[in-house]
Amino acid sequence: MNDPLTKCVGCFLRYRSLPHGVTLFSKKKHFAIGKSSIKISNQNDLDIYLTSYFKNIDFSKTGIMLSGGIDSSLLASYMPKDSYAFTIAYPEMQSKDEVERARFFANKFGLNLVVVDVTFEDVLRFQDELMINKGQPLSSIEIGIYKMCLEAKKYDLENLITGMGADGVFGGTFNLMSRDWTNEEFVNRFTYIEPKIVMKNPVDSLEFFEMYYGTPYFNLFGFLDDIESEYTVTYFANPCELAEIKLLAPFESCIRDFELDRVGIVNGKEKIILRQLFKKRTGFEFNGIKKAFPRPTEYWANLYDKKLDDMFFEDAYERLTTPEQKWILYTTNQFVKLVKID
Repeated sequence: MNDPLTKCVGCFLRYRSLPHGVTLFSKKKHFAIGKSSIKISNQNDLDIYLTSYFKNIDFSKTGIMLSGGIDSSLLASYMPKDSYAFTIAYPEMQSKDEVERARFFANKFGLNLVVVDVTFEDVLRFQDELMINKGQPLSSIEIGIYKMCLEAKKYDLENLITGMGADGVFGGTFNLMSRDWTNEEFVNRFTYIEPKIVMKNPVDSLEFFEMYYGTPYFNLFGFLDDIESEYTVTYFANPCELAEIKLLAPFESCIRDFELDRVGIVNGKEKIILRQLFKKRTGFEFNGIKKAFPRPTEYWANLYDKKLDDMFFEDAYERLTTPEQKWILYTTNQFVKLVKID
């Protein structure tokens, strides 16, 4: 079997997104924030750019997505007092670290923090319309971002600022940037689910990776700048577009004009320029390294409808080892059901 749906499913399982040209629709939906044009070589460059960027924003209509990480917390330091900040909480998770950090920085900068609770009921409520709008299965964070956007509209806001884009420019993906990878190593590292593990007749594709194969090492930075950044944009842009909220992502306009310190990254000192500017603006160090956006996928895995489409093995869930893999299979199966209904 080599039909378009099977190929899309295989691509999404492997990478959580689709290569250009791989789509079920007449035209693949493309989410774009804007062209990168601002060269950043040090903290002063970044400060000048962000100061100018924030001067042009109407904060009576603009809030910020505040996770408590270095990216959003630095941006929050440029917000006027009494602006709105939004953070996501997952009541079904044990950890509350994300909310506590967001609350700390909101208090530090005088922002009004709104905590948005997201549960599996919200997955069931919002997933179909988000998938239809995107034309693909979902990242688990899209549910939370969409509900955050809906909450922002209750405060008559039209725009939300996000720290998206800082990882690739300033060295946030420390587990990737700290070393060189052979082509095979990188494919193995970045594959989420081997399609043959869960699909009866998989149509696989390595298109995302093959264009960045090098000798002897994989073109990591080309891949991160071109591919990784594009699919990350969809995680934010899709829910914002559906909710009719404008997404503001100042870091997406930045271009790296400095050499990354790989030794420093290995030792947990990623995003040096952001940390330097943060200390300059606040007077204290930002502690901690980058953490993945919190996802209650382990809890949600206990709530899935386990009935799978015939293209998957009946025991496909049992063949997977991590909650994130099971989420990818779940949302892909939901997408398949939607497509077949249409």
